Amino acid sequence: MKKKPMNIVQMITELKQDAGLKQEFIANELGVSQATISRWISGSEPRGHHRDKLVEFYHKHLPGRFYNIDSKSQLFKLASQLTDEQRQVIISLMRELRKQSSN
Repeated sequence: MKKKPMNIVQMITELKQDAGLKQEFIANELGVSQATISRWISGSEPRGHHRDKLVEFYHKHLPGRFYNIDSKSQLFKLASQLTDEQRQVIISLMRELRKQSSN
């Protein structure tokens, strides 16, 4: 079963709980007010560059969690942050998956 992309509320919750970040810090880093973060938590969706910045910020503070990757450019940006060793592990896994799916 394919995992559904994480929504904005889940992303902010994980940033606060798992990464230990304060809402004020998140707002400052994203260039928005705390009230804006509160609106997002209440269900309002960030648009355009705000959403992109939030996704990038999420992956920066919680690396290894691949949620909300909805374009090749986001995937390439994340891949560029990996070490050579991490890239080799992913390549090996992808080759194994390809091999298994062709059998």
